Amino acid sequence: MDVYVSNVFAILGFRAPYFALAAIIRRFTYRRYALGLVLGGVTMGLLPGGVLYSLCRTRGSPEAAR
Repeated sequence: MDVYVSNVFAILGFRAPYFALAAIIRRFTYRRYALGLVLGGVTMGLLPGGVLYSLCRTRGSPEAAR
């Protein structure tokens, strides 16, 4: 029961900001470029970071030599 109530309140809470944003979305002409830069930057930062972290953590371990 609590799950349903929390979902209803979440839907009702986000309804007003959605309509406000939908009314002015046409003015955000560069939103695609900004979103692309954010997603590309996150991807380009996290993937090499994960590889480097993995290499540092497994350096010298016998399992990494296999």
